[in-house]
Amino acid sequence: MTSFIKPYFLSLSPSSTWDPLFKGLYHGVRASLVIWSQVYLYGVRAIILIELGAIVALHLSLSLIPDYFENSRDGWSSESESMEFVGEILGLGMELITSYLLYKRPHPRRSEAGVGNQ
Repeated sequence: MTSFIKPYFLSLSPSSTWDPLFKGLYHGVRASLVIWSQVYLYGVRAIILIELGAIVALHLSLSLIPDYFENSRDGWSSESESMEFVGEILGLGMELITSYLLYKRPHPRRSEAGVGNQ
């Protein structure tokens, strides 16, 4: 499934110079899309919020932090690396906005939802 979606998403790029930004942005869009589709299908559940926290932590620990330390020592060697990093930052921002919106979403009380009123 990724082999179909990623080229389609990268084809939305206005020119080849924007490809690194869209490549970095793709990771955040993919994670947020998975979370929102689960919320649409199953509603807000604790496991979805835990999953979102794990995605944000993995995104930080496996992608952003190593890229930052690798490129900040010697300087950013190319514009494409810095554009991809900016795209990953924007993707992380989308993941954080998703978590904030899910946290602030009103949750029905058990008594209002009909659980235990039988």
